[in-house]
Amino acid sequence: MDLFPGHYQSIYFLFGLFVVMVYAWQKFNEPTFPRGETMPSTVDPLRHMFTQGAYKNARLTYVCVSLLLYSALVWPGPSMMRLLGTGGTPDLPAEAWALLVALFLVGLVPNSRIKWVIMVEEFLRRSVHSWYLVPARVEGMIGSLEDARYEPPERVLRAVSGPFRERLEALRSDLKAPPASLEHRWARATFIFNMLKQIGVAAELPLKAAAFHPFSDDFRGIQEKYSLVQKDVAALHTQPQTDQVEEDLKTVINGLLKRMYAYISWGLGNQEKNEREIDEVLRDIGFKIPVRSPYRPIDILGPAIALVALITMVFWLVLESFRGGSMETSIKIATQAAVSAFCMYGAAVYIALNSRSTLIRNRDWSEGSPRCFLTIAFKAGIATWLTIALFTAVFTPENTWNSLSGLARWVGSLATDSALTMDRETVLYLPKRVGTASPWFFVGAVASVLIFIRFRGDVRTGDTQKRLIDAAVVAIGLGATVYLAQMIQGAWDKIPGIGTVSLKVGLAGLACGAVLGYFVPHAFRMSVSRPYDRNASAALDDLVGKAEKALGAQSDAEDWVFTPHKKLGGITPAEALQHKSLATGVSTLLDFAAPPETEAQPPAIITRPTPMIIEGGRS
Repeated sequence: MDLFPGHYQSIYFLFGLFVVMVYAWQKFNEPTFPRGETMPSTVDPLRHMFTQGAYKNARLTYVCVSLLLYSALVWPGPSMMRLLGTGGTPDLPAEAWALLVALFLVGLVPNSRIKWVIMVEEFLRRSVHSWYLVPARVEGMIGSLEDARYEPPERVLRAVSGPFRERLEALRSDLKAPPASLEHRWARATFIFNMLKQIGVAAELPLKAAAFHPFSDDFRGIQEKYSLVQKDVAALHTQPQTDQVEEDLKTVINGLLKRMYAYISWGLGNQEKNEREIDEVLRDIGFKIPVRSPYRPIDILGPAIALVALITMVFWLVLESFRGGSMETSIKIATQAAVSAFCMYGAAVYIALNSRSTLIRNRDWSEGSPRCFLTIAFKAGIATWLTIALFTAVFTPENTWNSLSGLARWVGSLATDSALTMDRETVLYLPKRVGTASPWFFVGAVASVLIFIRFRGDVRTGDTQKRLIDAAVVAIGLGATVYLAQMIQGAWDKIPGIGTVSLKVGLAGLACGAVLGYFVPHAFRMSVSRPYDRNASAALDDLVGKAEKALGAQSDAEDWVFTPHKKLGGITPAEALQHKSLATGVSTLLDFAAPPETEAQPPAIITRPTPMIIEGGRS
């Protein structure tokens, strides 16, 4: 039997691939979210929502996903046309149905805009956009810059001139006012606006004119809005200052600041290759943003699970070659095993992490509690069991279909009190496959427990030695469990020489466990100690600062933040901070940890000056 259907070798299928590829290349640039303040008013605005490297990767990913979708639609053969509908099709040769599927998919056939096809395509495009943080990247940067302290460095101040420099000290004084005050907001807007005006003029600025040039229309809008707000601020000198007038003006200034933050985000995305480089530039121009991880947890876990699948594929290729199987059969078995391993271990890790997060969010988590571990182990075990059973059915469709048909007839025979004429083994094929896959329940359960055991303790990113210990613990436990699961399954199926096969499969499980142990606990620790999310990173940095003030030393503060506490269910304050239901408890716990104050300090008296006005809103 061929590994792939023969119609994949048709010239019409190749033409279809080309049609879908060209269509997807253009379709990718259509936004899947409402156009708002986060999008620039330029040609192909979606392009500038990505960083340099991310846009190319995202576009290529979407093209590949579209080609996979097309290949999946072609797989069933000419019968697929009945699902798509044949009304109004062009006069094509009978063997050209694969190309016709492509034409339906891209909407080039009259009346071919089928609702479910459109929904699937849009879902895939939105998923790719979201995976590459669009529009989340720009929205996250705007929120981060809103909350970040801003202290323009001397190299930025030297880049500006004119009336701005003449009133520099007064603006610096306003910038030290409370962040929510009108004085601070206007001084902040003035500093940032005058810095943006110098892009392409002052060589000291790390902002490159070529990167910001596509957004010249947006900057003209910012200039016009700044001039209008400048007049409103100047009017405060000639009219009484009421709370309502001040609040209205702060709202307008905040809107201006958001637009400038979006402008900075587009330009830096066009200038730099990744988020780490963007953060470095933001610090250079005065924004006090914390150092964060350059990777999301999925950026580590995804390649790790893929490596597990690759190890499984190589193992079965080698095993089948020693058995003397044909290359085609070996590739088929290895591919099926790799897909099963990817889905099985991926589902187990995802369900385990998600279940733990849910228990913490609902305040049901207690580190070391058998109830918590059993709950997660059960869910992860069910995931691995069902994955093995599902792919057994998918990869043996004829046997599965005959078994389902036989079971249906058996149920019917019970109702009519008639004898079942089908072969017993044929009817019981699927139930037996599901039953003999049950030992793999323990593989998922043990893997989740071993991984969570390695989550305990200090969550600061461990060194290589710590990661190797994690890998060894998970590898030994998972390898032994895989060996026993294969032994039990093989004994039920009465496979000859199952002991030798189980030992080899156990060794493959050992290698897979080493990969999971090396990467999964590390990804967890990194997500807690150096979160990728800008808001979470800023909140953690703020907590460390408060802990340092309360405890007196940075080392003591970090020890308190990154080590578990019983009052938080055995998790660290850093992790608890990521759950709204526990965030208040972290502050309360810190109050109890701080030594009592010996002497009360009188409250500071803050005077509110009139905001400083700088001429030159228009360049």
